[in-house]
Amino acid sequence: MSDPPSLEGIRVLEVTFVDPSTRAGGVEVFLSTLVPRLRERRMSVTYLFLEERSHRGSDADRTGSLILRCPIPAREGFQPLRKLWLALGARRVVASHRGSFDVVHINGDNGSLVAGLRKVPTLVTLHGSVHDSRLAVSKTVSSPIRRFTLARMSIISRMLENFAVRRASVVVAVSQQLATSVSQRLGRSDVAVIRNGVDPSVFQPTSEKEPLRRRLGLPPGVPLALWVGKRAYSKGLDIAIRAVESTSRWQLVVVGLEPTTSSRRVIGKGRVDTVTLTQIYAACDVMLVTSRYEGFSVAVQEGMASGLPLVIRSTLSNAEVVTDGEGFLADRDEDFATILSRLEDDPARIRAAAKAARRGSIRLSADAMADRYASLMTTLVTREGSVARERGTPDT
Repeated sequence: MSDPPSLEGIRVLEVTFVDPSTRAGGVEVFLSTLVPRLRERRMSVTYLFLEERSHRGSDADRTGSLILRCPIPAREGFQPLRKLWLALGARRVVASHRGSFDVVHINGDNGSLVAGLRKVPTLVTLHGSVHDSRLAVSKTVSSPIRRFTLARMSIISRMLENFAVRRASVVVAVSQQLATSVSQRLGRSDVAVIRNGVDPSVFQPTSEKEPLRRRLGLPPGVPLALWVGKRAYSKGLDIAIRAVESTSRWQLVVVGLEPTTSSRRVIGKGRVDTVTLTQIYAACDVMLVTSRYEGFSVAVQEGMASGLPLVIRSTLSNAEVVTDGEGFLADRDEDFATILSRLEDDPARIRAAAKAARRGSIRLSADAMADRYASLMTTLVTREGSVARERGTPDT
């Protein structure tokens, strides 16, 4: 019997929707956190992603990446078709690069058809499920026509996800709630749970909030709640605004988009760089997680690492981390305002929850996450006999 492969010997293909360096969404942020740590563990990682056909440059114009040109417009309604293009292209690329990769890591329904190739060990990470009707509705805009169109086209995404989950060697979900949902809907009972992690050395709390607020142009001497997101409706921005307006003193800092409101209680910061984001986290007092539905938000982990207590909807996957005083659970929309009102004149309670949030983030660190993935990949390659190393093996 051959010796099991070491971490140094494992070659990973990471399939994602767009260039991870853009940090365009949760999956890209996840990969920008995971991949450097896999490489630190001496694993070889190559990216495969879509790009506009109009992009100038060769497919080898970025180190460590395979790029698929896509003629389908990058518009919201066309996303399922672009996912299908990626799935077909990824399958073709992996088949033509037989023997170049030991593990193919599929993120969500990105590149899902690779899971149908024989003798190709595949690991699927589900960051959310398109099978969940709440997710499908919450990510649309309010327009009934656009909602109907996207719902019809999302059938493609559901089929792709279903295929990947059923055919993959290993399936990972980012929360227990999601793992249970996948097991019930798709009949996969061996789903592993690995929660997303962040680097606690990058996101840190501070005891000097007021000087930081002055530098950032944030109001001094008032309690600040933070809201982070790129989709106003699905992330429940309207709920967050109503909550702060129902209190006496709280103000809301919005990051990720420019809020369309005339409220004097709302401070819009739009999209910011990572350095500014870490400072905004540290300058605020609590984090409002008012999403109507989502998977496991990386922003929540960043907030916890920054010492922000969570005021979070109890039905969200992220609420699973509130186990030891890290935050406060809201069962209804109205509960967000109630919780903020109670905290308004109770700084000691906020400080206690802030310390608990920081402790919780250490437990769910990026390094802990990377260790779990590295272990899974090593076990997968060992279990499947490292068949991807048999160079030139035909796809039959």
